[in-house]
This record gives sequence, C-alpha cells and structure tokens, in this order.
Amino acid sequence: MRFYRFLLFWIKVKRFSGHLIIFICLFALFGFCLLSSWASQSYVSYDDVYALKIEWPIFGNISIEGVSSNQIEIETVSADKSEIDPNFNESLKIDKVDDVVHVSLNTDYSLTELDLKIQTPPDLSIIIKSIAGDIFLSQLRGNVNIQLQKGDINLQKTTGQYKINLLEGKINGHILLNEGENLFSTRLGDIDLKVLDQQAAGLTLNAPNGNITLDLPDGFLASFEIWQGEKQSRFLSNVEVETDHLVSLKTGEKGKIKLSHEPMIRKTEKNQIDRQPKNQDWKPKLKFFPTPVLDFNRVNGWVLGGNTTIHKRNQPSRKYWISLTLSMTRLFGGGGNHRPFYHQLGVKQTWRWKKDRLPSITAGLLVYRVADIISNDVGQFDYQELLDASIWGIVALDYYERAGGQVWLTQQFSPACFLELTLTDESHGNLNKYTDWSLIDKSRPKRGNQRIQSGDLQSATLTFSLDTRNDKQTHTRFFRDRFLPSPTPTTGWLGCATVEKTHQSMVEDLDFTKLILRLTRYNQIGKNQAFNLRWQAGLLSEVDYLPQRLLYLGGLNLRGFQPRRFVGTRLVAYNIEYAYLHPKRIMGYAFSDGGYVWYKKEHRLAQYGLSLGLGAGILTQEGQIRVEVAIPFSGFYTKDNWFNSPRYALRVNQSF
Repeated sequence: MRFYRFLLFWIKVKRFSGHLIIFICLFALFGFCLLSSWASQSYVSYDDVYALKIEWPIFGNISIEGVSSNQIEIETVSADKSEIDPNFNESLKIDKVDDVVHVSLNTDYSLTELDLKIQTPPDLSIIIKSIAGDIFLSQLRGNVNIQLQKGDINLQKTTGQYKINLLEGKINGHILLNEGENLFSTRLGDIDLKVLDQQAAGLTLNAPNGNITLDLPDGFLASFEIWQGEKQSRFLSNVEVETDHLVSLKTGEKGKIKLSHEPMIRKTEKNQIDRQPKNQDWKPKLKFFPTPVLDFNRVNGWVLGGNTTIHKRNQPSRKYWISLTLSMTRLFGGGGNHRPFYHQLGVKQTWRWKKDRLPSITAGLLVYRVADIISNDVGQFDYQELLDASIWGIVALDYYERAGGQVWLTQQFSPACFLELTLTDESHGNLNKYTDWSLIDKSRPKRGNQRIQSGDLQSATLTFSLDTRNDKQTHTRFFRDRFLPSPTPTTGWLGCATVEKTHQSMVEDLDFTKLILRLTRYNQIGKNQAFNLRWQAGLLSEVDYLPQRLLYLGGLNLRGFQPRRFVGTRLVAYNIEYAYLHPKRIMGYAFSDGGYVWYKKEHRLAQYGLSLGLGAGILTQEGQIRVEVAIPFSGFYTKDNWFNSPRYALRVNQSF
C-alpha cells in the first residue's frame, strides 16, 4: 500500500528534476550504444575495383556485406570471436592487381583458425576459395563464384550470376538473378533458395545427397526439369511457347524436391503441351494472399476484417483486391444511422514492354467506402492508433468517411521511380464519436471527433515518386504500394512530388490546388549507424477551411507535439535524426524536428514548432518500438516558451 501511494505521488510530481533524470538516463543509454560501435578497422580504396578475390586456406567464417561507402573495410576476428586479431597487418595479405583486390594469408604465419569480416560497396563481384567455414553474403550486386569444401553458404538479397560449388554443407538464401546460367551445387547437403523478383534466368540446383526447396515469385517464366537420380521424373513449363530459361532440379533417388508455384502446364516425353494435369498434380487456379485486419478507434470501436490480393496462377499481371471490415462495437451495440460495414473492391492490370522487365504500365480501378484519417502522414498510424486508443485512451486522430471510386494509371520507369495519375470521384461525410471505452481510464469521456466540410469531391492527382534505397519498405494502401521509412540503416533517396487539382461541391463549390513536396535522405554510416534528413513543403490554394485537405504539423512529423497541433494552408518543415543500431537489435537515437504552418492571409509566421529529443528502442520483424522524450518549443523566443515540459512517447513506428 505504501508503495502504491508513493507511485501515485511520484507520477503527480511535475518538477524539472524528474524530467532531467529520465533525460540523462536516455542520453547515457544512447552514449553507451554509440561507444560500443568502436572497433579496429582497415580500409582498401574502392577506386577502379571490379572484383574481390579471397583465398582462405584455413578454417574460418567469411562475412561480406554491401554498405554505402567508398572504401572496402576488412577485419579479421580470432576464433573465439572475442577480440580483433592484433597481428592484422602481418597475417593478412592484400594486393590489388588491375581491377581485382586479392585477399589471402601470409604464408610466414602458421594460423589454423581465423574469421574474416568485410564491408564493401555493393557493386562488386565476389570470388571465394576456402577450405572450411560458413560464408555469408548480404546486399551485394555482382557475380558470385564460391568454391568451398565444408560449411554452410547463406546469401541474403544478393543480385548477380552465381556459380557455387560446395562439397559438404547447406546452401540457402534470398537472391535476385541476372540473365545467364546459374549453378548451385552441394554433394552432401540441402539447397533452400527463394528468388525475390521475376527476372527469369537459367538455374541449376544439384543436391545428389540432399533435398531441394525452390521458392519462385509469381510470373517467373521458365521451363522446369526435375531429376531424381538418373531418371527425369517431370518436365514442366509455365509458358506456352519455347523459352531459353531452363530450371533444372537434381537430387538423388531418395531426395525430395519442393517447388513453390509449380507450373500448371505439363509436357509429355515428346515435349508436347498437355493442358489437363493429372489429379494428383491439380492445384487451385486462383492464388490468395490474405491479411487480417484489427483496429480500434472512438468512432467505430473494435473493427475486425481482412483483405486479400487474388490472381490466377498463370496470369499474375492481373490482380484483384478485396477488403472487408466490420465495426463489431456498432454491430452489437447498435450503430444508429451509421452503417458498420466498410469495403474496398479493385482490379488492376500491368503491361510490360519486355517480358519480366521494366518499364511497365499499370491501370487500376477501385470502389470503396472507408473511414480515413485527417492527416498529412496517412498510412503510418496503423499500430500506433490501435494501442493509443484501446489501451491508454489517448485521442490523437480524427476521422471522416470516404465513399466513391478511383481510377489510376502508373508508369513504372525503373525499380526506383514511377509516375502516377489518379482520378477520384467520392463523397465525404462526418463521423461522430461512438464510444469512450479504453482499457485504462475507462470512465473518462474522450474528445469528440472533428467535423469536416462534407460534400462531393472530384480530383485529379499527379504524383512522381522516387526510392533509391538499398532496402525498400512498402505497405498497401488503396490497392497500391506506398513507401514506408526504413527501420534499419540504409542509403538512398526517398521522396515524392504531388499536384492535386480538386473540385468540391458543398454549400458553395470550391476549386483548389494542393502541392506537396517531400524528400528524405538516408545515410548509413559504417555498419550500424544512420544520419537521416527529411524536408517537406506544402501549399493549398483558394481554401481556408477544409479540414480533410489542410496541412498539419505535430505528432510523427513534429515530435513532442500533439498530432495536428499546428494547421494552415502553407507548410515548411524538416526532420533530422541520428541513430545507432546495436548488433543485439537495441537502438539509441537523437533527433530534432521543426517547421512553420500558416494561412495565406497571415502576415507573420506565428505557428512555429521546434523539438529536440532522445530515444531508445528495439528492432523487431514488424519495425521499431521506441521510447522517446522530446522538449517542445513553440512560437518565437520568450521566457514562457523557451523551456516547455518534456513529452514522453511510446511509439511502434518511426517518423521518417
């Protein structure tokens, strides 16, 4: 009981000393993470280097990772992995012959075990000849040639042409292919590969004393021959014409072969197409990719449902989209005049100039009725709002109803950029608060939902998007892939420029134009550090009150302030963040956000916000979980606003 009273007393205390202690603790954790990244390193110039050749005649694990750098960083690690080898310069021999860097051991030293770790710019061919030890390659773009006697080989997001020969061990990885022939062979072991894109190429997998698992994407066009021992058991194809791309899978008589997306077209011994597969080989003609939906907010309560993409097995270029959600709270509690059912139904078709290659054009159609968020950063609140509203009862966002349809045309120039034209015809309606429930603080009434200008809206939107990051992150919104921030350190540009011309029919007709420019630069420093910057600007013309189209600052784009703390028709903002990710997936970071928002008729920039903060968190498979403290400043300097009370936040996503 005493502890409970003490805890309540401590929570109620609003003194600067308490905030300062928490701030110092976070800063100490951040500094510890930063200091733990120091290590002895040696560098080789990347200038005019085409390939890296490694000859490793002793036992040792070899790890090569592609990073954003203009140097090749080489490090040797002792067998117990606890310290860096003190005789680095003496035991290692590095030569550069023409455009190839040779790495080997000095024969004057009798070493038996030594690991090798290399970080290099990603555009580099790799040649490895080793006796024993595991080999790990990641984020590389170049041909791979490996000869290994004993050990496992792991390839993660490598792109190139492969020639891998292994005597004893496993081969597994997630790879991308270039044109040409590729060989993966192990005499004693299994092969487990997943191909990440539709670029078809010749592929031979040979495991005479093991099993083979090959996961191919939809639209990978090739012929397939499957051998078990000396006997060819099947010859398949997913194209109706002859193709130069042959996938050959070979195991022993007792070996097992698992081929995902197995082609539906079977060929006879005379190489004639048989369109009626045998019963034991029958598979459904449609493929489904379902995802459950769980949400909670004060206008609908608990929402359950799901969505799925559907396409034919032999026609992945045409996809269908179904999303159905139901407000369970309104359904069982009485929804009043509000219908508790939401839906999205769509179809899109993609055409490519060359088979399996860019550029491409996609046309799509979507009809819907949804509850959407009033925000500039729609799409980044999926988990945050669910936890905030259902557990703590935090009312951060407001909602409105959209019902109508969209058609769009997307020109994909390359994996890094596309241009999209969207035509929208929809109606906007108000949503009222329906429930005050939350797991904590159940009895406290929640803030009402913001009203909007309801009416019909027709718009034409042109968007140019750019994403040159090594590790691209996307999510599906309105049946299209939208870019998300990178949870791990990466390098590249992420941005978009949007022009929207809109006509809305309400009490009086409104015609307005909205411009949005957003550009983010991701900078990876070393292996685990990142320094990221984002700039954004916006302009809304000819309208001063249209909440669902106004520009907002606060929340994710201005940490330390409530979501949509500042509002206007003009916006200029920045975000800066330095982060360190520990190998144990613990992170620390420091940040600064700032920006102006104002209305066109205002002659002074009064709505100014700035924040400084620190944070710590962990990296999960779903993204980042962060705890942060931010000190907000608003307006211009006065004694009253120079130091505001720090704000603490638990986030399940990142700002940018």
